[in-house]
Amino acid sequence: MPRLLIICHGYPPYYGGAERAAAAIAEQAARSGHDSVHVLTSDIGGRLPAQEERNQVTIHRVHSPKKEWTRHSIGELLAFYLIARRRLKALHAQIQPDA
Repeated sequence: MPRLLIICHGYPPYYGGAERAAAAIAEQAARSGHDSVHVLTSDIGGRLPAQEERNQVTIHRVHSPKKEWTRHSIGELLAFYLIARRRLKALHAQIQPDA
């Protein structure tokens, strides 16, 4: 089965609509037998660990500014985009995702 990489600004335990969708896709892919499932996301302003494994999904978090837990500004989203883009090159080379 292919290796999967999902990119989402937030991921559980941070919850919103996109975060729930990303988690559902990632966890179902892992249960379906993908070789590996990885998520590239934000550490929500340093509130979450840089890397962890949850429900057979490897979560890679980049440090991204975030003042409030439940809201994010355009500047915070842009900062995540720029930081994640730099991390994506190295992560892509490391896990070599198929999708």
